[in-house]
Amino acid sequence: IFANPNNKQKLIEYIEMNHSLLIELSKEAHPSIVKRGGGVKDIKIRDLNKFLIVDVLMDTQEAMGANMMNTVLEALASHLTQSTGESVLMAILSNHNPESLVSANVKINPNSLKGGMNTAKKIALSSELAHIDPYRCATHNKGIMNGIDAVVLASGNDTRAVNAGIYTYHSNRPFTHWKLEDDFLHGEITIPLTIGTVGGAISIHPKAKLFKKISHYENKHNLMEMIASIGLIQNFAALYALNTDGIQKGHMSLHAKNILLSINCPEEILEQATRELLNSKTINTETAKAIVKKLMP
Repeated sequence: IFANPNNKQKLIEYIEMNHSLLIELSKEAHPSIVKRGGGVKDIKIRDLNKFLIVDVLMDTQEAMGANMMNTVLEALASHLTQSTGESVLMAILSNHNPESLVSANVKINPNSLKGGMNTAKKIALSSELAHIDPYRCATHNKGIMNGIDAVVLASGNDTRAVNAGIYTYHSNRPFTHWKLEDDFLHGEITIPLTIGTVGGAISIHPKAKLFKKISHYENKHNLMEMIASIGLIQNFAALYALNTDGIQKGHMSLHAKNILLSINCPEEILEQATRELLNSKTINTETAKAIVKKLMP
């Protein structure tokens, strides 16, 4: 990124005329990714008035690629400074990655839903509301991220980078869309994902290794599809609950069980204790202790 370059046009001309050279220099900066079939594929220029930004597009293969990208960017920054005399403001990757999109979609027969077509219509209306009301949009998207963040974290990837990319790409718009078409409920999601299946904590963290064993994903594209699908499913589950039983039924059941677990409720009476706690007038630790005491043999 260049700020207030002395001769912007001359700088642009140098980058355009030496496009192939710059790509070769990037390969020399990180040759191992090139051997695996990746590396810098293109270099573009964006002119933002006082700022001139050089976008470097890299195929990072199975890695998330933050370190390799920054290594290449700093090498190119050094070359451009020496060759043009212009000062570089910074050389850093962006978590906004609209080049790396993944989509998932689903078609649901309303007859399979509680409430049938009426529920399907409500889900479609709820989706429409999220597109026009920022207050609903925020919570709509938060629910989607409940699912996405869980998978990203379990796989050993960077939840903050993924969140930054998705929220920037959608810019206060809902990540999903639901509509009725041909008597079916159709749902879809498209999100940018910058993730990896190798490198960093992914290759060494025991829980990331366990997640890979359980999920059976084969490569980064499989994992991206899985994450998008979980986000869409999570969104459906929330909209379905909101338009049928209400969100609190599920939330309070989980809350009651968590209270019981916090007081070391024995597993053999947990389900019965949960039911009794939910049916009590007050759901708190004191009531939970009384229920456990009553149910204990």
